[in-house]
Amino acid sequence: MLRLALLSLVLGGCFAEPAPQAAQAAQAAQTTTAAAAEHDQTLLFFINPSGRPCQMQDQIIQEMGTSLTSKVNLQYVSVNDPASREIMGRYGVRALPTLILVDGEGAELHRFPAGIRPAETILAAIP
Repeated sequence: MLRLALLSLVLGGCFAEPAPQAAQAAQAAQTTTAAAAEHDQTLLFFINPSGRPCQMQDQIIQEMGTSLTSKVNLQYVSVNDPASREIMGRYGVRALPTLILVDGEGAELHRFPAGIRPAETILAAIP
């Protein structure tokens, strides 16, 4: 139940006015959402689509492709969406980009320190 509420909050307009590089990410996230029940874990990507560090992290995530999406659901949480601010508050996100791995109930499993993380670091933290 919490998972559905989290997904509806995350998807409730997170992709408003994406930066050109984030537009592809938004499309990928929507595709991922269609298969949201596929995995028990979700990687939340807290992003400012117009921020350069977030764009760099997004590029890394996009390059990971199926090596990431075969293990977890990927959800973008954009600062451009007022509904996403509640999710940011719930997880205490204050710096971007931030990646948080959560279980099916939304409980935090792993938090990456804010900043740009290489693909190897992200994949190593996902069981």
